[in-house]
Formats: sequence, structure tokens, C-alpha cells
Amino acid sequence: SEASRKCLGSVSEASRKCRGALLQASGAAASRFSYASVPEALASISRREGVRALWRGVLPALGANAPFSAVHYACYSRLQAEIARRRPASSPSSPATNFAAGGVASALATLALPSPSTRCQRGGGIR
Repeated sequence: SEASRKCLGSVSEASRKCRGALLQASGAAASRFSYASVPEALASISRREGVRALWRGVLPALGANAPFSAVHYACYSRLQAEIARRRPASSPSSPATNFAAGGVASALATLALPSPSTRCQRGGGIR
């Protein structure tokens, strides 16, 4: 329908603008640093800022990802148990079943726990 086309068009345009802004921002940030390899980058950062700089941001990243991982694991485990209960004992689980359970668990965890960055992007800030 016309409304669907307009909606998809505006989503596509917003996505394109967002990707462009991200590429500009990452290019500007990356232009300050140019390393030939990962070992060179590690050595350079360690010399310039100290070894602790290599670990900067690890705790906030873990704090942001731990709740998602916990919900994801709980959902995935529950789905796997339910699938195992419903299939015959002689039938092994298929990769497709495992993939589907992982996808559903990811969707549930994502919907249940919006990340702090998502809240910021929506203008809600971090509470």
C-alpha cells in the first residue's frame, strides 16, 4: 500500500543518513590513529598511555552486556529444555532448531532489556 511504501522509504532514508553520520564520525576518529598492525597499536598505546589504557572501558562494557547475556542464556536454556521435552528421545536436536532457539532468545532479551545506548539514542538518557 501507499502508506507502507512511505513508511519504508522514510526508514530507508533515516538508515542511510545514520550510516553516513557514523562513517563520517568513525573516519574522523580513525584519522588520528594509524597503526600498521594490532601488535604495533598495543605497543604504542602502552608506551603512550600505560598498560592500564588497554583495559579502559572494560568494566562499563561488561556492565552493559551482562544483563543481556543473562536474559539471553535464561531464555535459550528454557527454549532448549522445552524443545528437548517435546521431541522423541531418539531424535537429536538439529542445528536449525538450535539456531531458531538462539534467535528467539536474542529477540526476547533485546526486547526485554533496551541497552543504555538505545535509551540515549531515543533521547531518554541513562537513568
